[in-house]
Amino acid sequence: MSHQRTPGLYVERFGQGPELVMLHGWAMHSGLWRDFAGRLAGRYRVTLIDLPGHGRSGPSEDYALDTLLAMLAGV
Repeated sequence: MSHQRTPGLYVERFGQGPELVMLHGWAMHSGLWRDFAGRLAGRYRVTLIDLPGHGRSGPSEDYALDTLLAMLAGV
């Protein structure tokens, strides 16, 4: 497992293989996927992301969809 902070986002990665990105819903955080990600890590490279203002990611000055998509594309 590895951790990183992309500008404004907290990211965790597990395993190796084809990429699988898991996003949480509003008012949640990536921790809800952690056990499941551990199980998938034997076959996939799983990326968990805390969206801005959730979990370990800081708030964003702009929550417009284009801004959030640009942040996610930078992961």
